[in-house]
Amino acid sequence: LSGIIFAGVEDMSSDQVKSALMIMLWVQNIWITVICVPYYIMIREKPEFPPSLVSLAQPKQANFCETIKVALKLPNYIKLIIVFMLLQGGFLSFGINISVLLTPTFTQVEVSMIGALVILVGVITSMIVGVLLNKYQKYLLMTRLSAWGTFVLLSVCIYTFYTQDRIFIAVNLIVTAIALIPIIPVGIDFSAELAFPYEETVVTGFLLMSAQAFGFFLSLLTLDVSSVDAIKGFALLAGCAGVAALTTLFIKEDLRRISFSRS
Repeated sequence: LSGIIFAGVEDMSSDQVKSALMIMLWVQNIWITVICVPYYIMIREKPEFPPSLVSLAQPKQANFCETIKVALKLPNYIKLIIVFMLLQGGFLSFGINISVLLTPTFTQVEVSMIGALVILVGVITSMIVGVLLNKYQKYLLMTRLSAWGTFVLLSVCIYTFYTQDRIFIAVNLIVTAIALIPIIPVGIDFSAELAFPYEETVVTGFLLMSAQAFGFFLSLLTLDVSSVDAIKGFALLAGCAGVAALTTLFIKEDLRRISFSRS
């Protein structure tokens, strides 16, 4: 929507830019209201009956720093942070620099449409992956599929950009989202498993914080590299995914929360 509203912004007058900005703010606030108000009406603090025995277990009480200090002694948790940081950081970097990476191959409207499709396809895939995780608990397999799939598909992006085939490039990016975006729910749930019985909000929060911090610096580096050549930007993102993929080979599936529930 932002790409459509701000199409041709370079040729707009200051009043036209202000008008477009106001329209964008209204559109954004309407969507936020439509989505959030029903959510806040329907959400509950907790279900009437515990969904599992593990939900009855009291997490070990400690402050944030103490919990992180202990959690960082768990080698599998540290490796997962590296994987999540590289993949989620790469996704954040791509989202921030999408215009730089895809222009002038695509127009601003087309860039916005590709971005929207990437998010939509990724969210749908994440929902499917969540259902599969709940049924089969294959956290490590899903993590490896996400990391290796992202690495392979981003590497293919380098070739597709050389071809300059717009449809090929767009399809490649959308398929990459299928592999990349599910790492968010998989990584969050996997970290809670690896660090159980420590406070889930702390260990998952630290995971997300690490990825956000890394994504910020990677975005700056990607912008600097992509300003010269977009292909180099994709090569950088593919390199991060490659390191993440290799790291998954050294993670062990220590599902502490599930083991506790079964015992």
